[in-house]
Amino acid sequence: MASVPAWSADAAATMPVASFDWSGAYLGAEIGYGWGRDHIHDEDRGSPGASDYSDHFNLDGALGGIYGGYNFQSGNFVYGVDGEFEASGVSGDNPDWPFGDSSNARIRWQGSLRGRLGYAFSNNLVYATGGVAAGDIKTEYFDVGAKDSGSTIKGGWTIGAGFEHAFTSHWIARIDYRYTDFGQVTDWPKTTDPSWNEHNDLTQHSIQVGLAYKF
Repeated sequence: MASVPAWSADAAATMPVASFDWSGAYLGAEIGYGWGRDHIHDEDRGSPGASDYSDHFNLDGALGGIYGGYNFQSGNFVYGVDGEFEASGVSGDNPDWPFGDSSNARIRWQGSLRGRLGYAFSNNLVYATGGVAAGDIKTEYFDVGAKDSGSTIKGGWTIGAGFEHAFTSHWIARIDYRYTDFGQVTDWPKTTDPSWNEHNDLTQHSIQVGLAYKF
């Protein structure tokens, strides 16, 4: 039985020590880049599921804003809540539909509220994160001279991972990757034919770098 405590002590001694106290509130600013895809199709409102076209196009652009949260720490494990609000220039267009019409989409702002779970070592932290997301999605359609447009605040989900490094007892830098699914944005009816809907399914990848002050 004496070997069990000895083994436990040896294992604990080999674990990297979390020399930085991650617990508490923080607030920071971030910039980044997003890229994704918009899958677009129409649907006959009188016959749900019936569609006469389906296509997709890419989105990309810069984004930036503020983020903040609160951490709790237990040994090397850090958990808490994190959120951000960002202005977004992520956009794209699809000018080559087979019927001579076109469309474009833009994410004008976005935000999320997420849980975090991480592992701390020295003054570093690696973490996984996931939660809910929302974005203001603007879409436009041009069909034989007619224009449909709409702006919708759409909820979805997001998941990702990141790395943080504490330079001092208050200043923390991070890099964060996330995948976000905003779900389906529906603009209906079409101006040119009120019996049809337009659907946009938007997904996005993003990488952000940030600097925060820990209180």
